[in-house]
Amino acid sequence: MPQLNQFEKVQIIIYLHEGLSVRNVAHIMHVNKTTVQRVKNKWETDGTVDKRKPTGRPKITTEAEDNALVQYLEQNPFHVMRAAIQRTDFPGSRPTACRRIKQSHLKNYVATKKMILGNEHKQARIIFALNNILRENWDRVIFTDEKVFQSTNNGQIRVYRPRRTRFNENFVSNSERSGRFSVNVWGWLSYYGLGVCWVINERFTANTYRNILENVMLPSVSEHFPDRNFIYQQDNCPVHNAVIITEWLQQNNVETLLWPSKSPDINIMENLWGLMTKKIYNVNFRPINRDQLITCIEDSWNELSDNPALVRNLYLSIPNRLNEILRQNGAITKY
Repeated sequence: MPQLNQFEKVQIIIYLHEGLSVRNVAHIMHVNKTTVQRVKNKWETDGTVDKRKPTGRPKITTEAEDNALVQYLEQNPFHVMRAAIQRTDFPGSRPTACRRIKQSHLKNYVATKKMILGNEHKQARIIFALNNILRENWDRVIFTDEKVFQSTNNGQIRVYRPRRTRFNENFVSNSERSGRFSVNVWGWLSYYGLGVCWVINERFTANTYRNILENVMLPSVSEHFPDRNFIYQQDNCPVHNAVIITEWLQQNNVETLLWPSKSPDINIMENLWGLMTKKIYNVNFRPINRDQLITCIEDSWNELSDNPALVRNLYLSIPNRLNEILRQNGAITKY
């Protein structure tokens, strides 16, 4: 039952005495019918809407101590409960502290991992969204990205935050990489389907990337765009912005899409990597060597290649992503 205040309960009784039905009162008060019926039953049984005095033993904590605990976790959302208890001198046990938090507006969630954006990044994202919101040739854009798959999936980081604030920057964890061994891959996709997922077996430098562009990207993309009328998307990592890469793209007449930094939520390749990650890191997957991990990556890519509707839907989501950036004033989005 929602926590109604005294005024709201009295107002329900007044509406009922005026002859309104339980359904109509629930609609007016923006609560469900069960809530109204309970208030009505309480009034008819006890002649009051006041809560009954508790008959159990009194709370071990005061309201001020409960509030101090909640305020501490509001200010330090990534701290564990044990630290909150110690820092606030909370007199109750950890289960008691957890109950107090559950009764507040906070809830313990797994922290979303996203990049933290500065004002200059937000402004660049807004400009990109405004410049491309009406673009009609997204089907010409080739999206690309690199991804590191690890032998073990990253552990979960938890955070105390209010409901519906998952992507608020105050409650977002920075992405980190860890693992015993890893496989670095580069891939591309187009509106017409997945392209190539290429395993990078050496250090990813500008020379490595130029070799991928020349020997992997251009031949494979040209099969789908024989006139080379595609637009090439890449993020702004230092390797991509190296002089030899810029010169190669110009010499080969590859049109590029001006891309805002720290914007993985616009790049639909990130969603594809996410789907692959879910397929790879199932509960039974524990690769014993790098070759086994590579095989699993390739199998996952090939499986997703058989679903062209998936890629089409990702492309169709791009206008929504740009609109969301504008609504969020350039901040990170749910994508």
